[in-house]
Amino acid sequence: MSFPSTILPALKGEALEIDELVIRYRFKRRYRYLWLAISRLTRQVIGFTVGDRSTQSLVRLWFSLPADYRRKLVYSDFYEAYAKWFARLAAPTLRQGQRQNQHR
Repeated sequence: MSFPSTILPALKGEALEIDELVIRYRFKRRYRYLWLAISRLTRQVIGFTVGDRSTQSLVRLWFSLPADYRRKLVYSDFYEAYAKWFARLAAPTLRQGQRQNQHR
C-alpha cells in the first residue's frame, strides 16, 4: 500500500496546516527540514518532503499534495517562503491570531 492511496479524500470545510521541522544529524552540525502538510479535520499527514528551508522545498511539498487539497484553505506560520509562494498563486494572505497565516 503506497502513501497516496491511504490519504482520505478532502472533506467539506477541510483546511491544511503546513509547517517545517528541523532534523539535526552528524553531531547536530548538519540539518535538513521535514516539511509537512496536515489535515486540520482528520490530523492526517497529507504530504511531506525533506529539503532545505527554501521556497523550492515548499513548492515540492505543494505539488506532492493531491489536487483536491491544493484548493483548500492553508494555515502556516510567518516564514517568508510561504509569503513568496502563496503570493505567486495570487492568493490573499489573511492573518489570524499571532502565530499563523491563512492562505486561499
